[in-house]
Amino acid sequence: MLLIGPYMSVQLTHKQLLQEAERFSVSPQLFKEMENYYGSITVLNDESFLFSIMNSFAEVLWGGSETYTMVDLQEDQLLASPFPLVGNPLPPEKTMLTMQAMERRYAYENDMLRAVSHGMTHKAESMLLNISQLAMEQRVADPIRNLKNYCIIMNTLMRKAAEQGTVHPLHLDSVSSAFARKIELTGSTCAGHKLIVEMVTTYCRLVNKHSMLKYSLPIRNALVCIEADLAGDLSLHTLAAMQNISSGYLSALFAKEVGQTLTKYVNARRMEQAKQLLRGTMLQIQTIAQYCGIPDVNYFSKTFKRYCGVTPKVFRRSLQTQKEIPK
Repeated sequence: MLLIGPYMSVQLTHKQLLQEAERFSVSPQLFKEMENYYGSITVLNDESFLFSIMNSFAEVLWGGSETYTMVDLQEDQLLASPFPLVGNPLPPEKTMLTMQAMERRYAYENDMLRAVSHGMTHKAESMLLNISQLAMEQRVADPIRNLKNYCIIMNTLMRKAAEQGTVHPLHLDSVSSAFARKIELTGSTCAGHKLIVEMVTTYCRLVNKHSMLKYSLPIRNALVCIEADLAGDLSLHTLAAMQNISSGYLSALFAKEVGQTLTKYVNARRMEQAKQLLRGTMLQIQTIAQYCGIPDVNYFSKTFKRYCGVTPKVFRRSLQTQKEIPK
């Protein structure tokens, strides 16, 4: 015999749990434990993949599909309890166990946040998938609103974890705001769970891409200024003067820590922005040049060709004709 479960296809609301408690004669003293238990049960919105795994596993164990039968035992097939489940006040040792379980859940959550702060995507996603460790308590009657509230909490926790990973608020604010909008547009619990996974993945990637842990403070400040305004004055002299350090010191430090000169780095970032604007807008090339901090369109075109292999005009034309272009 092979047993799989328990699991649910939908998350029960607080009202539904009250009805179940009445059906099975669960006393009010035991209802909180019942609610916590149901909150820890895995929810599978799509059971088809589970049945496929079970069939494959059973065929390996018993040698063919004719040698076994599958029985789907639904909870509604169970008879209501003829005897009331009377609950007495929880003994001190039971209260202690409840507290210890809560402490484990918080410790597990902290481990996951630590993984995010280090950009450990696989570990953070694996921990998140352990649903029983991150059971969501039903705090409001509406399950979608309940999940949205948890999404808001998760967005805040992920943002703070990424901040611990030395990602600048400039990047954190845009990502956090985008998720805040997505949360309010969430229309189902399934979409909400997917959004939480997306949050973990996105914030881990943010740490991996924008963490400044390996940079000294002058380089961190310079990189943030560059990302904040690619259309601004990003000359070596300006970035050094903003920090009251010499141009020579900043130049040497930047080359040492970043691996290229500041001018080359700024130009590369500006050309990346130029490619995005050429792909996503119909702005004139002269306007794009200004957004990239290079008002001289001829110099902009020469710089673009040096970094991208083609002129901006050819790049855009290639996009329009769906031809492959150099990256």
